[in-house]
Amino acid sequence: MIEVIILAGGWLEGLYLATEITKNTEDKTELKTRIIDQRLPLETLLGLLSKYDKDKNIQTVKKDFEQIQSIYNNIEISTSEITKEVNPETNITSLKSETTSNFSEEDFSKLADLVTKIRNNYTK
Repeated sequence: MIEVIILAGGWLEGLYLATEITKNTEDKTELKTRIIDQRLPLETLLGLLSKYDKDKNIQTVKKDFEQIQSIYNNIEISTSEITKEVNPETNITSLKSETTSNFSEEDFSKLADLVTKIRNNYTK
């Protein structure tokens, strides 16, 4: 059980650092994409937390992470068709697609503020 809390704390700290760095970056596109990519690990973490949700500490962490998930749920993500590209020199095939989202500056601010609030609550 403690390992799940440690894993969740590490994930939260990483998301906190990403949002803080993004706030101070001129071109936020790539960093915002990486922040959006954290949606899947969050779902995995919530699944792990659910296995131990009889514990009060886990219940608190899970509730906090569900708040983060609610912001992610407002973000629409679409992916283009996957195409393959073959490098003729190396004969390596790569799969390519483009992902777009409606991750607005308002959504980013809400997420960053919530992550900071939760993180600061844990570290005080």
